[in-house]
Amino acid sequence: MKRQFYDDNTVIISPGSAGQTYPGFIEPSPKFSLQRSETKRQQQQQQTLKPPPRYIPESEAEVIPTSTLEMLQCIERPDSMMIDDVFQSPDPALKFIFFLGVQGKEFIETIQEKFPENISVMFITANEPNHCSNQQCHILANHFQIMDPVGGGTYPLDYLYVVYDDKVHCKLPLITNPQNKFQRSISRANKKPYAGMGVGVSQHLNFGIELNDLPSIIEEYINFF
Repeated sequence: MKRQFYDDNTVIISPGSAGQTYPGFIEPSPKFSLQRSETKRQQQQQQTLKPPPRYIPESEAEVIPTSTLEMLQCIERPDSMMIDDVFQSPDPALKFIFFLGVQGKEFIETIQEKFPENISVMFITANEPNHCSNQQCHILANHFQIMDPVGGGTYPLDYLYVVYDDKVHCKLPLITNPQNKFQRSISRANKKPYAGMGVGVSQHLNFGIELNDLPSIIEEYINFF
């Protein structure tokens, strides 16, 4: 008996000896073989490389639901998301998604300059129609549970999300105002959770990175994937 494999994973058992071909037999397409080889290569590479900072392993990474992927793709490529009114699933690609609050959004150009041109970078914030609508910002910030509690229900907290193959592999708070980090340090030293803090300084900044640290983080994630 001989097994015949098709691109859609269909297997047909037919009589015959090794090396023989039969009418209707379809060889695996080169594209399919290349995709499998590339996936295997990436998996082997990730097993040998040291994971980047705050990396969330494949088994623990949050899978982004289709409705959220649709919105992200609409923001990233508004003119190419829909073909014949059917959502087109994006190719696996590394994406850096920045959620920025009222202070953080002032650094959009500074952040963009830190990336190579071939890397997908998205900015989710309010009152910046060139990047996304206020409604999209509100929906996405609520989905990822990073709406700023003192942002008037409009702005998200400053965060970087690293996404690959529709999964969140990094969720990293951003410190766009170094004074906030200084105030948090004083607060911890005095053992008073909110002593010396200005309005809007969130405890999530205890685990954040400053914008000056972004280039090394970006490079490590690009090399890892």
